[in-house]
Amino acid sequence: MEFTDDFDFKYYDVTEKNPTYIKLSPSSKRKFYHYTNEVGKNGILKNNRLWVTNGYNLKDKSEIKYISKVIDGVIKLLVSNKKDKNDDIANYIFNDILNTLRALRRTYRIGAPISDGDIFILSLTENKNSDYLTKNYCGQSGAIFKFKNDIESIFIKDPNIHQYFSATVIYDFYKQRQIILKDLNEFYRELNYTLHMENSVDYSELTKTIVKIIYMKILNYSFFFKDAEYKDEEEYRVIFLTNDKTNANVIKFRTDKNIPYIEVGFNKDDIFVTNV
Repeated sequence: MEFTDDFDFKYYDVTEKNPTYIKLSPSSKRKFYHYTNEVGKNGILKNNRLWVTNGYNLKDKSEIKYISKVIDGVIKLLVSNKKDKNDDIANYIFNDILNTLRALRRTYRIGAPISDGDIFILSLTENKNSDYLTKNYCGQSGAIFKFKNDIESIFIKDPNIHQYFSATVIYDFYKQRQIILKDLNEFYRELNYTLHMENSVDYSELTKTIVKIIYMKILNYSFFFKDAEYKDEEEYRVIFLTNDKTNANVIKFRTDKNIPYIEVGFNKDDIFVTNV
């Protein structure tokens, strides 16, 4: 999946409703919290900026790649429940979806299918009193930063950084699998109806659309599906994307571990800090 110069991501409409809408619920909480150690606290307070780490350099080394396991579960369920229909079109659609998923399963074992850019993930939570997060991220002298639930207005816009979207992380494998299956079932029914009702539809072109939509859906979900091992983090994520053409202007590296990160400015009136 390539980025355009102005981050104008194109969604491919199949129905009047956007088929690439992902089934992740926005938070209903009024506040978000960010747990950090003393070094992080001092840097945030000094510069009014958050360090947002590259998606492949977080604590969970299976970041993004994890969804390959979910895709594998979806494929096994689809195959085990497949019933051949007396309808060539229906079987073609099913097989195209299945082949696309198999290709994505292979791809995500390595990482997200993104070229010409990088993924950066800001970890927040809805839990303001987490002993687990305090112990693992704050240490003895860190802090908990509180943001109001208005992600769009909190962070200062940077033309070189695209704030993609935010959502609560899902840790339940079966829920993850059912979300993807529901999307695919809806997609399958709509395509099947379209092909039977519109004689002018070019199936080869529709196949390209099938691939694009499924790729985009899986990419979106890969940011927010995590292994149940990390469920105690109760994470709410904000995803930022950068473009290779401007990365030199925004990407920095932690001197101790050479880990890439970006700095995201925020309106200081929208943030409050509590020392641990």
